[in-house]
Amino acid sequence: MSSIRVAGLLALLLASSAPAQTARYVWTNSPAPAAPYTNWHTAARTLQAAVDVCEKGDIVWATNGIYSSGGRVAPGRALTNRVMVTGLVAVVSVNGPKVTTIRGAGPPGPAAVRCVYLTNDAVLSGFRLENGHTLNAGGAGSEPDQHGGGLYAFNAGLATNCLVVSNAASRQGGGIYAYGTTVDDCRMEHNEAEDGGGAYLYFSPLRNSEFLDNLASPGYGGGAYAVGDEVTDCTFTRNNGYWGGGLFLGAGEAHRVVAVSNLAARGGGVAAGEAILDDIQLLRNSVFERGGGAYLQMCWLTDSVVSNNNLAWQDGVGGAAFGAGVAGEGCRFETCVIRDNWGYDADDQGGGLACFPVGTWTTEVVNCSIRDNFAGDGGGIFVFTGTLCVASSTGTNITDIRQNVATNYGGGVCLSTQAVFRGSGNLLFAANEAANGGGLAARAGAQVNIEESNGDLPVFYDNFATNSGGGIFAAEAATQLALRDVQI
Repeated sequence: MSSIRVAGLLALLLASSAPAQTARYVWTNSPAPAAPYTNWHTAARTLQAAVDVCEKGDIVWATNGIYSSGGRVAPGRALTNRVMVTGLVAVVSVNGPKVTTIRGAGPPGPAAVRCVYLTNDAVLSGFRLENGHTLNAGGAGSEPDQHGGGLYAFNAGLATNCLVVSNAASRQGGGIYAYGTTVDDCRMEHNEAEDGGGAYLYFSPLRNSEFLDNLASPGYGGGAYAVGDEVTDCTFTRNNGYWGGGLFLGAGEAHRVVAVSNLAARGGGVAAGEAILDDIQLLRNSVFERGGGAYLQMCWLTDSVVSNNNLAWQDGVGGAAFGAGVAGEGCRFETCVIRDNWGYDADDQGGGLACFPVGTWTTEVVNCSIRDNFAGDGGGIFVFTGTLCVASSTGTNITDIRQNVATNYGGGVCLSTQAVFRGSGNLLFAANEAANGGGLAARAGAQVNIEESNGDLPVFYDNFATNSGGGIFAAEAATQLALRDVQI
């Protein structure tokens, strides 16, 4: 973060403090440390010493060095924090996280030391937080001592311009645990926790941050776990978690997020519930259960690219996997490109998209391009039993299901037993391939209704089947097929 931006943020956060702010100084090699530490000659040698003499609105300036001594235990807690800030005080490095380090101690357990504890509008800017750890057990009410190895921030003001590396929490937030705190312009690497390997954020905006090689085991959000707020302009790379290798998002929003080469059981790049996701790029992520790029429940995904994700991670564990690109339950997909995703085995279902039922929620695919995907069934889209899938387009927009391949049924779309598919408008099935139903395959008891809308005709052309139904396969018992003003 630029020094101008940091200064602006600090000015806003400290605007409510006393008019005369006092600067305190910290330098590990201070020649004559003496309170109240108001110049470099008498600077404190530990951060905590300077924080302890601060009043509301003060700023602690720390110059280059490794701060690995000193600390405090928060009231009512047992875990030592290398730095504890409990009021409207800003702790800021002079030259940034490349040369200014706060170092905790590990491993997790009774001798562990967390890097930083912030509360009551405190601000942290410009540090490397490394080797912070938490307790690994405790009685009732001890959970905060098991969260946030690098940083624990509860109703703090801001954590910004920090490099958070090689920290661990026994429960939540290996790098950062934040409640009611903005996290901006930070980088989380090689952190580990049960949930939120890099960061665990609860009603805390996350902005302009990067997550690399973090681990949530066995839980949610390898890179980050975020609930109740926005994740904006963030990148997740090579993170690993059970649900949401890169990001787990609940009841929030994500904008301009990139997830690349993350691993999970469900939602390689992103796993989300009741969320809005816009301008998301999901690339080369992998799972062994559902949603190579994303696993979404009751979400809205728009203006996004889902490409080169797969169902191949830990292949051979047994059972079918679903949705190499996206596995969605009661979701809406609008103006998305879902392409070049693939299932590894012949029993994998939904190369581009796998749709599942969830109560009365309907899966909708509007003005999307679903192309060049591969799976055992449903190269482009697989619609699971009991699911209603609606695909439609209007005007010059088009839902394009093209050049997908299935080993068994439904190169473009495969409907499982008792599934329902409704398509209308400018809907195109082109150059898809399968053994049965090159364009579309409806299994026993499935229902298909495809029709014209406002003068726009659905079209099937150049689809291919090695066995039956180059365009459409709907030959099994109790299958219902209704086509109105459709070009085949």
